[in-house]
Amino acid sequence: MNTQRIHPVDEVLPLRQLFTFGLQHVLVMYAGAVAVPLILGSAMGLTSAQIILLINANLLTSGVATLIQTLGFWKFGARLPLIQGCSFIALAPMIMIGKEFGLSQIFGAVIAAGFITIALAPVFSRLLRFFPPVVIGSLITIIGISLMPAAAIWLGGGNPDAADFGSPANLLLGLATVSVTLVIYAKFKGFIGNLSVLIGLFVGSLIAAACGMTHFSRVSEAAWFELSAPLAFGAPEFSLVPILIMTLAMLVIMAETTGNCLAIGKLTGKPTTQETLGNAFRADGLSTMLGGLFNSFPYNAFTQNTGLIALSNVKSRFVVAAAGAIMVLMGLFPKLGALIAAVPTPVLGGCA
Repeated sequence: MNTQRIHPVDEVLPLRQLFTFGLQHVLVMYAGAVAVPLILGSAMGLTSAQIILLINANLLTSGVATLIQTLGFWKFGARLPLIQGCSFIALAPMIMIGKEFGLSQIFGAVIAAGFITIALAPVFSRLLRFFPPVVIGSLITIIGISLMPAAAIWLGGGNPDAADFGSPANLLLGLATVSVTLVIYAKFKGFIGNLSVLIGLFVGSLIAAACGMTHFSRVSEAAWFELSAPLAFGAPEFSLVPILIMTLAMLVIMAETTGNCLAIGKLTGKPTTQETLGNAFRADGLSTMLGGLFNSFPYNAFTQNTGLIALSNVKSRFVVAAAGAIMVLMGLFPKLGALIAAVPTPVLGGCA
């Protein structure tokens, strides 16, 4: 009889738990996931329809990227619970490229930089020996601290320029979400305790709905089904300068991926090896190439989900794969994405 114990990372949970824990991951990262296409689309002066196309494409390819990173195939994918989303690191370079060269050059640079990332993966993975425990600990600390400004902005309402930013209503709603999340986490164990963030989001959204702070108009306006066609903005164009700029951004993303892999490795008890890092980099590169083809952008692991793993103590990569599947559905069925988008920003900030 085989008595070999399955590592928590490789544990396949019951379907109900896969869905609920996966949904919890999606809700935690949703605001950050749609921020890049929103900001880039606004900076480029795109129409509302074009920005919606970018958001749907982003959700679809984020889901595919997460499936590649968590499930893996051949030498692609870290096979760790790493949820993927559009990287903020590449946002400023993409805006610069877009304003100077145009949107087609952005997608061309993204595709080329993704290919270069795959080629550099074996070389960059050898740098793991330069990450002793003190460096790993510092990285994990920095990851946590770096989330605080974004969480604070969400708590205040999401837009610092808005008239109601930091209003008592927003702050109270966010703090109520924090309180519910912490009470559930402290008072309950097992399945309920692990869902503390999801329950906090649900209760916070109910409070917002009762106070008239939740709007579902976008749900009725959204289409039932929509498939983002590849190269919807035309054929990508390739030029040396945009490719070099995007490649530099991908080098920084690879450094951040290293930090996230090391942090997840410590949290899950599955040490990160040189092979793991190389596979993670190749997955980032492949997902980035797919992003460029399907009207989206460079990808890397989202740090807020690293914190969620520490809080929930659910370490299964299949849970995060379920989150990837949910994002694919959100990209294919815009009404589902619009429903999740109705969660008020202060509620998301409270959980973050």
